Amino acid sequence: MIRERAGRRRGYALTVVLITLVLLFAVWSFTARTTSSLLRIETRRVLQQTRDQGPINAMAQALQLLQLGAPPDNTITYTYQASVTSQSSAGSCTTITYVVVFTPRTDLGPYRWQVAVSPGTTSKALPTPGANPQWP
Repeated sequence: MIRERAGRRRGYALTVVLITLVLLFAVWSFTARTTSSLLRIETRRVLQQTRDQGPINAMAQALQLLQLGAPPDNTITYTYQASVTSQSSAGSCTTITYVVVFTPRTDLGPYRWQVAVSPGTTSKALPTPGANPQWP
């Protein structure tokens, strides 16, 4: 003879499902906040890198010129214009002009230079690097 168990059902299944859903939504909420923060930070970093690409290229040209030969007179501040083509955040290429200023730093020793790059124009173009750069 088979006897069915007479008694009340406990009904914990619905409670377990609800608690599981609450925990799942809590984890999803935390993950969504963290992920959105990471996406904002990464987007800002990429835009900053794109924005800095032009001045970095102008500085690279100036430092390459200094590596190949120092200016003849270390008491004069030299100011030049460098034109750099860089990619904008929209994906198009633009040419921007920068002013490159070579300032002598005799307090650090002979033939030490400080190089500064800023947006703008001036009359003299940056000398082309070669075996002997022509410093005007």
